[in-house]
This record gives sequence, structure tokens and C-alpha cells, in this order.
Amino acid sequence: MSLVVCIGELLVDWFPLASGQSLRDAEVLVKKPGGAPANVATVIAALGGEAALVSHVGSDPFGEWLREVVAEYGVDVRTVGRSKRAATAMAFVARLENGDRDFVFVHGADHDWSWGDAEQAAVESARVVHFGAATLQVSAEVREHYTKIMQFLYSSGGIKIISFDPNFREDLWKNKVHEWCEWVRECIPFCHVAKFSDEELLLITGAESLDAAMTRVRDWTNAVVLVTCGPGGAYALLENGQVQVPSVPLDGAVVDTTGAGDSFVAAVLWLISMESEPWVAVNIDRTRWVNWLGQANQVAGRICQQVGAMPVWRNECVK
Repeated sequence: MSLVVCIGELLVDWFPLASGQSLRDAEVLVKKPGGAPANVATVIAALGGEAALVSHVGSDPFGEWLREVVAEYGVDVRTVGRSKRAATAMAFVARLENGDRDFVFVHGADHDWSWGDAEQAAVESARVVHFGAATLQVSAEVREHYTKIMQFLYSSGGIKIISFDPNFREDLWKNKVHEWCEWVRECIPFCHVAKFSDEELLLITGAESLDAAMTRVRDWTNAVVLVTCGPGGAYALLENGQVQVPSVPLDGAVVDTTGAGDSFVAAVLWLISMESEPWVAVNIDRTRWVNWLGQANQVAGRICQQVGAMPVWRNECVK
């Protein structure tokens, strides 16, 4: 029972073919599969793990393409529903030469979200359940439903590990950052593993330094708190102390950092799912966490050397 179930959006990302072009000026766009939970699921499967995705796409060619792409990795897509009311969600993103971004998001089937017998059966057979949606949070109604499911699964007990990555997207939360912070603080008591970037942790805690932020978040939750710091490595805040590991030097150039955070948490969840007694390892085993963070940094580094957040490799375990 090593299944990891990832819950959240599956969508189409569109990028200008020409580097540095704005969305207004781009004449040719390239489509890529996307969605943070879907990225996590595909990396787990590419590492040789067992993953399933709970999501919704439209009953359209884009939705069928996304389901096929994810399934090709070995991810179970039986709980990726097809909406009859809404089209597949899409994000249009351009990185400009001055460092700014053009961003247009088109919601659709990502908000046509439901929880039924199939979804419940999937999580009941899982060792790890990962809540990592970015776009679902924007709708208050869907966000409330999503949060209640997370709280219910956590309160149900058992041997499941509940993972949470809030995936802050500034473009989606313009003028509502305070609302996002309140929602995250509401959720983190109901998970066993919570992952943040250093910027996200500073944002939700309101602290002026990373050390102060880590001290403050420790007062809010008993979860293991993972903090990624890009070139600065990663931290794990445990019940019995703190673990820090450096980043992994890359053999080649950094191409695209879009999927770094998703691939990092995917590697951690894959490693947890392979444990015979994950509770022991997650809560107290510092030695395992040093190893896990190092391997997760390695996987994130590999993703940064390709275009797109879903791996171009299959069934390869980190060394």
C-alpha cells in the first residue's frame, strides 16, 4: 500500500514559443501539461512510485490529451473526471526579458469539482494523500469544500500521511494575499507534512527573517514543515529539532525552475510512501530526513534542467 493520491488541478499551460515575448506580441504558443498536483503525481510515477490523481478536466480535446499524458507516466487517472459543464482550465504565461511575467488564467473544469465514492475509495487505499492545488483556492466555495475534505481525512486517523503544499501564485491572489495567508493558517494544523518555499513561509508568518518564520510556524502546527530555499538548500522542522541540507550542484545549466517545488515534494512523498512505518520516519527520524531532503534536492535539480514541470524521464530512481 504505497499509493500517493494527489488532489487538485490538471490544466493546460501555454507559453510563447519565442523567449522573452509578451502574450500580446506572441504569434505562436506552445502547450504543456500542468497543474501542481498533476506535476507531483507524474514525478512520483517517474521515480517508480504509485500515484493517482483526483482532478477534473473538460469533455474536450484538451482534457482528453491531459488525461492521456498523465496516464502515460503510469498515474491512475480513473478519478480524473470529465466535466460536461465546463472546459478544461488553462494558464497563459510569458516570461519577459525584464523579468516580469504576463499571466492570464482561464478557470473551467478545475472549479467543477466533486467528491464521490470513487474519490473516497482512492484515498482509503492510499498511504499518502497530498493536497497541493493552486487554482482551487481562489474560489471561496471550492476552497471551503477542499479544506473540509482535508480536515476530515486528518481527523479520521489511521495510518495515512496528509501532505499540504499551498502553492502560492501571486497572479491568482492579487489584492487577496491576506485571504490566502488566513486560509493556509487554517489548514496547516490538519496535515502531517507541510511544504513551503522560503518566500511563502515569510508571507504567512509575517516574520522578517527565515529563522523567525520557522520559529513562528512551529507554534501553529505539529506537522513536519519543509522549507525550500532554492540555491540555499532545504530545511525540515521536526518534533525533535531541525534538519538542513545544501542544494545539489548541477552538471549543466538551469533551464526552467517552474517545477522545482513540485518535484521536491514529489520525491519526499515517494520516499515516505516506500517506508514500512512512515509514521516513525516522518515524526522523529532525523537521519532519514537528511537523506530524503538530499534526494529531493537532486530530483528538483533534474527538473530544472528541462523545459516544463513534468519529467522527461521515466521510471528512474534517484541514487
